[in-house]
Amino acid sequence: MYALKFIQKEPCNDKSDHLFTYTYKFYSPDTRLHYVLRAEYHSGSVFAIKFYCKAHRRSDFKYNIIINRGHCLKILNTCLSLLPELLKKYPQASFALNSSRSVELGSSQKLTEDIKENQRYRIYKNFIQSRIGKHTFTHLYYPEISSYLLINNHYPDIDIKEQEILQMFQRTYRSLPDIV
Repeated sequence: MYALKFIQKEPCNDKSDHLFTYTYKFYSPDTRLHYVLRAEYHSGSVFAIKFYCKAHRRSDFKYNIIINRGHCLKILNTCLSLLPELLKKYPQASFALNSSRSVELGSSQKLTEDIKENQRYRIYKNFIQSRIGKHTFTHLYYPEISSYLLINNHYPDIDIKEQEILQMFQRTYRSLPDIV
């Protein structure tokens, strides 16, 4: 795991359910790269966790470029280390991860993977299942869009909370396929 450094809290003023973002950075001496970790807070006390290599920050494909150089688990462990910190501030928070499809920048089509059960999704799913228990969260999987949801067990009706979160993400991220 690498040391996380808080950078800023930035408001989101796009009138969506995305309210603000906590931005962090970390450096991997293994890959010799800097990474940016974003925890996007949405209405309903849900964080979308995202990360990318700082060198790709201006790329439209920053979330799609493979950058782990064999150190994926350390990078993921660093991202997951943020969850307990966020839970201290937001004890009812739930968390979502959408696994971006890998791209081949040299290809004319750019995207090389189907959205369904992509490679990142399979890695994230196995990693999260092995690191996060079921006492605090209910784990929900959406292989058809390669997404993962951790719903806080604080909520008395997980099914209702799931529907609220899915509808909120549909409103906020118009590019997601319809799964509601």
